[in-house]
Amino acid sequence: MVQHRTLPQAHQKDPDLNNIFSNVFKRGMNQIITINGLPRTGKTTVALYLGDMLAVDRKGRHFFNPLTDIATNILEVMQLIEKKNKAGDVILWDEASVKGKGASSRDWQSELNQDMGSVFQIMGLKNQILIMTFPRNFLLEKQMRSLAHVEITTKYFDPEEMKVRAKIRWTYFDENKQKVGRKRTVSFVKGRKTKWNDVWIPVAHPDVWKVYKKKEKSFKPNWIKEFLEKIQAAKDRQEKKKYSINELVQLSVPHVSEMYNKEKGIVVGAWVRSVLEEQEGVEFGSTVASQVASALNRKIQKKELEV
Repeated sequence: MVQHRTLPQAHQKDPDLNNIFSNVFKRGMNQIITINGLPRTGKTTVALYLGDMLAVDRKGRHFFNPLTDIATNILEVMQLIEKKNKAGDVILWDEASVKGKGASSRDWQSELNQDMGSVFQIMGLKNQILIMTFPRNFLLEKQMRSLAHVEITTKYFDPEEMKVRAKIRWTYFDENKQKVGRKRTVSFVKGRKTKWNDVWIPVAHPDVWKVYKKKEKSFKPNWIKEFLEKIQAAKDRQEKKKYSINELVQLSVPHVSEMYNKEKGIVVGAWVRSVLEEQEGVEFGSTVASQVASALNRKIQKKELEV
């Protein structure tokens, strides 16, 4: 467990951090914080800082532990939500957009957003704080983004100042316009402000970074391995011979009796698919299988083919 220094003055005076605490402990709300930005602009840096600053006990001790409090997929998030039972417990979902084999598609995005909805609902019962990092917020659907209490967009990391320049918005519901609005924060931490309401956020304590580096070694190499496996599988599929419908029909003729359902009196598409895969090593989808079955049934009806 990472434990260091007492509660800093910047935390005591910062209105945004105090608002998060008030929402959790006084209003009984869970808090969803999304952090988005291009690679190497400080998303993880900000996430670790927030996790460390928000996971503070009554004596001012910091207990955020990257080894146990960071999730890298939806399953780990749900397990942490179930495991942590105290109000104000912090969970960091690092790179929430990386899922499965590293694919980024509409199917994946829809599935991710469905999972997010369940996570947000369950978290409301536990009164916890969830911090998520994304390359861009549009990976979440508009309805899901509207459920986030705080949105942070990182601009760049200043290695000399050891701070991240970012834009912070609080989400609220406009009763008059009946839509979700966003209000920019005027200050986040003590320090200089920049134009366009940008603010500077400091890095997390070195102790937290050391532990995070250990955690990072356990999951990021696996992402690369899984992604390479996916690319190789796609390459293998591309190199396989693509058969036309006529070619598949010709391949099916010697096996038509195995594909023919005597009770229904037709060639069944699912049987076409399974027989050709087993006998000829040819793989194709259910739509193509139905087209092949229709072609075979026409041949049978015209008595061009005997079963």
